[in-house]
Amino acid sequence: MFFKFNFILQSKRWVFFLIMMLMACILSICAISPPGFASSLPRPSRLILQITIDELRGDFPFRYYDRLPEGGFKYLIKSGTVFMDGHHDHANTETVVGHATLATGAYPSVHGMIANVWLDREKDRVVYNIEDDQFELLSKDADVDKKTEIDPTQKKAGTSGRSPSALLVTTFSDELSIHTYGKSKIFGVSVKDRAAVTMAGHAGKAFWFSKASGEFVTSSYYYKNIPSG
Repeated sequence: MFFKFNFILQSKRWVFFLIMMLMACILSICAISPPGFASSLPRPSRLILQITIDELRGDFPFRYYDRLPEGGFKYLIKSGTVFMDGHHDHANTETVVGHATLATGAYPSVHGMIANVWLDREKDRVVYNIEDDQFELLSKDADVDKKTEIDPTQKKAGTSGRSPSALLVTTFSDELSIHTYGKSKIFGVSVKDRAAVTMAGHAGKAFWFSKASGEFVTSSYYYKNIPSG
């Protein structure tokens, strides 16, 4: 009984000692924090713009720097942060693979966009990366014209519907929406449907250019009706 009582008493002393040490550490941190520390933190950005340009090698803006006008790339190089040795460690450099990798930060084997087209075993045919028969285009006569379309991968689509359903992980846009509790206004706009859809992620709105109708279009994944204005 003596040993048990003594052990309990010592344990309580140790708990009390640890609590006092923790409080001392907290008070020390508060004491050394500079005045106005909270107010000196950077404000959240009001606008985040991600621009992805197909076929633009990383060395081109510097190779032709003397020919560039003021603003544009010169502004970004002078005022921004430039990564001189940035690479993505994947072999297939097709459009949707690169866009999805940039949008998610994941490898193709993880985000699911392994190529512009691939063999779907369940459908027993080659499918286009973002085709989805559950979400049709909202514009009439805006589907790919297979007679005039020069992109052979878009001709493989079995439906005019488009969505990010095949994108298996969240994108930067999705995480931004989660961080702001859905208050962020997120849009992906591109000539190519696959670029707009991957950049918009699951939470944003995507618009792409239809060469058949000559206008920007979207699908029922994003809206019930075509937005006005």
